[in-house]
Amino acid sequence: MICALMIDLDDSADFPGNTGVALGRPFSAYPVIVAKSSAHIQRIYVVTASQPVKGVALQYGSILIDPPAGEAPSAQVLLRHGAALIGKELKEEDGSLELLVVLSANTPALTRERLDAGVEALQIRPALD
Repeated sequence: MICALMIDLDDSADFPGNTGVALGRPFSAYPVIVAKSSAHIQRIYVVTASQPVKGVALQYGSILIDPPAGEAPSAQVLLRHGAALIGKELKEEDGSLELLVVLSANTPALTRERLDAGVEALQIRPALD
């Protein structure tokens, strides 16, 4: 199964993903919308502690993952935590993870065409990963 995992570092000083808005939508909505429209992604997970990002995730049918307690949130920590929980969930369903598309909550410029092209390239040439 191909899944997407959007990680959210609960805003950064350089780019306000939790509070930024473009064209009437929160920045964090765009990566989820793109993943949802992908021809390849079957499930979307979001790991965040941010209430605005949780709202976006639920609005677009994503599965929420709470960040691990007791660790300083970093992209690496959130990615590792989310990937482990996704793998566990799929294993319980007798499934497996073919690819994990990693998204960031503050990337409103992502397009479905680019995302699908990346997935297709990895399917053809797994060594690109």
